[in-house]
Amino acid sequence: MHALDFKHAYRVEMLSIGDNIGLLSGVQSPTGIDTTDIPVGSLFFQTDGTLWKRKGEGATDWVRLVAEDSALFTGAVSSITSSNLSPECAVVSDAAGKVAASAVTASELGHLAGVTSSIQNQLNGKATREILQNIRSANYTLALSDAGKHILHPFADNSARTFTIPANSSVPFPIGTTLWFVNERNTVTISITTDTLMLSPSGATGNRTLAARGMATALKITATKWMISGFGLS
Repeated sequence: MHALDFKHAYRVEMLSIGDNIGLLSGVQSPTGIDTTDIPVGSLFFQTDGTLWKRKGEGATDWVRLVAEDSALFTGAVSSITSSNLSPECAVVSDAAGKVAASAVTASELGHLAGVTSSIQNQLNGKATREILQNIRSANYTLALSDAGKHILHPFADNSARTFTIPANSSVPFPIGTTLWFVNERNTVTISITTDTLMLSPSGATGNRTLAARGMATALKITATKWMISGFGLS
């Protein structure tokens, strides 16, 4: 029988323990032998191939080793009998069901703290696939929450209305914000306060009028400039 070389600074010796070595309940340690002269840190084989390490001076201060720490791992292993793993080591099971090191660190896994459902479902929930609606039957000044929505003047309101895009100084819509205007009946004036609303493709600036059954889209292209185009827009 030969001792395994784990390439560590342990003292490795041989001890004939025998086949009938016992285990204390809940403790992995050799019993029934005189361990007085066995140095702490020594490694020994049981005749069935089990590897033991002496952890302390007591008679029961033995640990059965599969791998004492992560530095002993040369590949996937079946079990771990010590808590001495390298810091930030994420452990997974490989295709064969063995314990193996993961390419994902514990710090990276920590970013998932608090996640209670599928990440893809959460991403889908954030990515709005509909143009949300805000129905207005009175004059209305848009709010930051209207970004990406369509403002609808409904058929039920047969009165001319004014929908106002506020100045960037009061409501700072991010550059790239899109606003939709939909008019079912009468007319809607799309106005702007102190910023610039430019009609595409003519380049004319100022308030625009949206006829019945008309649709228009305004896109914020600078901090104080919007470009608008659509059908039924003048």
